[in-house]
Amino acid sequence: MKIITLKSIEDLKLIPKNEILNAIIRTKDGMKDKRRIVNEGQSLFVLERGSKIWGERRYSWNEKWDCIEVKIKDEEDKKKKWEKSLKKALEMLKESGLWADIKEDIETVLAIGYEKVKKALEIEDLPSIEGESYNEWKERIKREKSKIDERLEKINLWHLGYPLKIKKMYFGRGNEHIFAEIALALKNKKEYDTGRIRTNYDVSFSYNPEMGRAWYSEEYKNCGNGHYYLALNGTHAVFWEDD
Repeated sequence: MKIITLKSIEDLKLIPKNEILNAIIRTKDGMKDKRRIVNEGQSLFVLERGSKIWGERRYSWNEKWDCIEVKIKDEEDKKKKWEKSLKKALEMLKESGLWADIKEDIETVLAIGYEKVKKALEIEDLPSIEGESYNEWKERIKREKSKIDERLEKINLWHLGYPLKIKKMYFGRGNEHIFAEIALALKNKKEYDTGRIRTNYDVSFSYNPEMGRAWYSEEYKNCGNGHYYLALNGTHAVFWEDD
């Protein structure tokens, strides 16, 4: 673990991109604030206190800041975290039989290895060349990734190139019986849908046995938008996207 000190937005080049990092924001009046941040390249995304994924706002730089001290994990720590999360998801998918295609992709990226996957992610971050169309850029990136390993062409590294965010599903107090119902549905390969359940979010779970897929969502109350997960088994899900 090492500490990198940022003094301006230009210093973002000193820290990894698109990773949630622990930091201390020090202000010019001597105050300090522990936050999680994400380097988006041209801006800094500051997460809400206590949140692992939701942000407060984006900054080019705040004039009240004196500096930001960012904790950076070494590559071995990052590798272990990545491998641990993917192996955990893999075991759950083997148990449940869900998402056969994603199970296969996880097995593939683990076989390719952290170092090559990291190189492929760096290639995906390459800017376009002057005069290059989007499709030409996309094809160039594809060719460069295939030089590392041809199997990478078919893998969505946006999801599997980083540690997975796995959580236990939650249906509210008094609804623990739902887990038993889900387990029975998975065992008997019988379609199941909870419908919307009001908790701190409007949550829902659905299972399609013909597709071998199941979903879990946490939507803002009375709203069609929120946080969407793929169910890995009858109790846990992995974050997939926001809408």
